[in-house]
Amino acid sequence: MKYNVGDTIRIPVKIGFRVWKITGICLGATGVESNYQLQPLDAKTGQAVGGVTTENLIPCDMLESHGGIERV
Repeated sequence: MKYNVGDTIRIPVKIGFRVWKITGICLGATGVESNYQLQPLDAKTGQAVGGVTTENLIPCDMLESHGGIERV
């Protein structure tokens, strides 16, 4: 794993960047991808059917292969 629980990262977007905290690592089984669990620190969380979402799951391969992410 490239990142650890508790790391704060900046992900670039079209204008500026977003700041996220890694709150969990969900390891997949054989044939199932692993995910990082992220919580936004610079914006409110979104609305979902049935309530408010508190965190987002991002595939580890996707986050680890992104070139512009920085630890804060």
